[in-house]
Amino acid sequence: MRILKKILKVLAVLVILVFIIGWLYYNHLKPRYSGEIELSNISAKTTVYFDDFGIPHIYADNQEDALTVLGYVHAQDRLWQMELLRRISPGRLSEIFGEKLLKNDKLYVSLGIEEASEKAINDLDKNSEVYKLMVAYLEGINQFINEGPTPIEFTLIGVEKEYFKMQDEVKVASQIQNGLLPKFAPQIEGYDLAGISIPAQAVGGDYFDFIEIEGNKLGVCLGDVTGKGMPAALLMANLQATIRGFALTTSSANDCVYRANKLLVKSTDLGKFVTLFYGNLDLRTHLFSFSNAGHDSPFLVSKSERVSRLNTGGTILGFLEESQYLEEIVTFKPGDTLVIYSDGITEAMNSFEEEFGEDRVCQIVQNNMDKSAAELIEQILAAINGFSEGTPRMDDMTLVVVKRKD
Repeated sequence: MRILKKILKVLAVLVILVFIIGWLYYNHLKPRYSGEIELSNISAKTTVYFDDFGIPHIYADNQEDALTVLGYVHAQDRLWQMELLRRISPGRLSEIFGEKLLKNDKLYVSLGIEEASEKAINDLDKNSEVYKLMVAYLEGINQFINEGPTPIEFTLIGVEKEYFKMQDEVKVASQIQNGLLPKFAPQIEGYDLAGISIPAQAVGGDYFDFIEIEGNKLGVCLGDVTGKGMPAALLMANLQATIRGFALTTSSANDCVYRANKLLVKSTDLGKFVTLFYGNLDLRTHLFSFSNAGHDSPFLVSKSERVSRLNTGGTILGFLEESQYLEEIVTFKPGDTLVIYSDGITEAMNSFEEEFGEDRVCQIVQNNMDKSAAELIEQILAAINGFSEGTPRMDDMTLVVVKRKD
């Protein structure tokens, strides 16, 4: 009996020790949301406040310090997720998860994202503000990799931590940007919706969205930021948050665009502009109010193939703070098809430097009125591919189609 008691005591002590060690290890790995951390690459004290949702709010003397701290904070919160994201485009997930992901890896390698990322970096001006901010963000990530605790996923799976490179940053940004765009169009009774955006580089400056709004309404928009690559992608992310925020707080299309313009003027550098088409569809009355901020005029094609161009609005966003925007209201009738596109569609070129043009787009729409929204997009893209005959794309290509069913 005494021996049994001793054994039980030893087991109890061991269990308590295992629990204490596990607790200490767990707390060692947890992200730090309070206290002070010394970062080697910032010039002044920077404060991070985490709100109730865990979102960091960074207060810094300059943008480079803010991005360095953001890189560190992101790494301590989700280094494992970032590791997985950077392995997607070069087809390295099967190194971790085995042969079941080989097919997935081969698909992503065939997309050429790795090469596009490298090109995007080579095209960046090394003296530009964007490049300096990317370097700052990278320094924050790598300082955590060097000095912070190793997330338990790395230990369990046996993966060594590796420093992030600029190319990894672009690949992660590409995956994040894809996450900002709708993965699926909403299923709306009586309507058929589809959208797609194909960047010319690893990341792009085109943006589209379907925003479900209280009161049985749907926001539909497509924006095109000046430039390509990382600078355009950063402004695109800003635009997405801006439009979503205002779309949910105002039912007026022109007011949404007006407020977005004021904010973009204040928050973006000179020379950075956005064209935007934004519309608000009332799903009960089928009235579509829209405002066009300097964007290519969409086609509204009726069942009888009559074509209207939706150009009412105003000038581009980010140019003049007090720009005024008009609004027009049209009725979506049964069989009507709305096609919104970026200039990368109409300005796609062939080897003779001839542009695809608006007329070809319009003709394809008229000839395929019986097709679904997704099929119509496929028809347009197939026609562009046949027209360009392998000529490299110079701009992002984005399409949105809204059809009212008969």
